[in-house]
Amino acid sequence: SAEDLELSNEAQERLDCEYTGADMEIGFNSRYLLDLLSFMDGDNVKFLLDTPSKAGLLVPTENEEDEEILMLIMPMMLSN
Repeated sequence: SAEDLELSNEAQERLDCEYTGADMEIGFNSRYLLDLLSFMDGDNVKFLLDTPSKAGLLVPTENEEDEEILMLIMPMMLSN
């Protein structure tokens, strides 16, 4: 979910996923995330997350032959 109080905008999106580990609240800039995802061909992506204050890694679950993709995205501070 996202909310911009200055522009009176808000949005919510729900994604199916498989998650293991402790509960975590982490936020990413949606424009940056969509930009990274647009370069990946497959339907599934693996997010590797450690803590809400560290960068997350995006890795496609399927790679083309002779291709290795690893993308890094920095989290945003959450104000909840």
